[in-house]
Amino acid sequence: AELLPLLVGGVASDARAKGIRRLMVQVRPHDWIAASAWLRLGLRPGTVFAGRPTRPAPDPARPDVVVRPARSDDADALVALAFEQYEYHAAHTECGMRSGQAEAPTRRLAEQWVQRAEVPRAQLALDADGRPVGFLEMHAVELPAHSPGLLYYPPRYGYLGLTSVTESARGRGIGRALAARALACLADRGLDYAMLHYVVDNPLSRPFWSGLGFAPHVLTLVGDVLD
Repeated sequence: AELLPLLVGGVASDARAKGIRRLMVQVRPHDWIAASAWLRLGLRPGTVFAGRPTRPAPDPARPDVVVRPARSDDADALVALAFEQYEYHAAHTECGMRSGQAEAPTRRLAEQWVQRAEVPRAQLALDADGRPVGFLEMHAVELPAHSPGLLYYPPRYGYLGLTSVTESARGRGIGRALAARALACLADRGLDYAMLHYVVDNPLSRPFWSGLGFAPHVLTLVGDVLD
């Protein structure tokens, strides 16, 4: 801890020369000594990498919501829901997505999610009138044999990616129904564990994912500390 400011000063000098303004550091959530040292240097909690077993999946408890794999004709709905999530992050978080994102990258992602119907990557929620009200993207991750992540994570796990529920439908259990279906799908594919990221200062994320049993594995601290 006594040497840390000097080390960060060296990193800051190199980073300034390259035009880098943001410092990000990962710590284990229970390592309060390391976290405290970084917090004293002005960093703040950014994102949490959390996980839980895929089984048993939580009870969706939403009989009036249909959750099904997204299809090719759902791409427009996926893009619209994704941008609604981006704007929520821009309005309510400091470390999340910023407003004014270009549409093309998200549209390419949405098209990838619906390309292979036999291995669905996005689950779409429809309300009683058949309107899209939310989606969750998921995929499998396999760590290479030399990955340092093997010290902390399973060699194979399911990753829950972008998740969005339209504002008018929030608080009605739709996110829970999507998560339940996604976890069940991952378990059926032989993946025993699921991981995800959430932004710490997102007022919806921490209580939602913690309530579904996702426990923190890694905390990322961020800060503009290079001036």
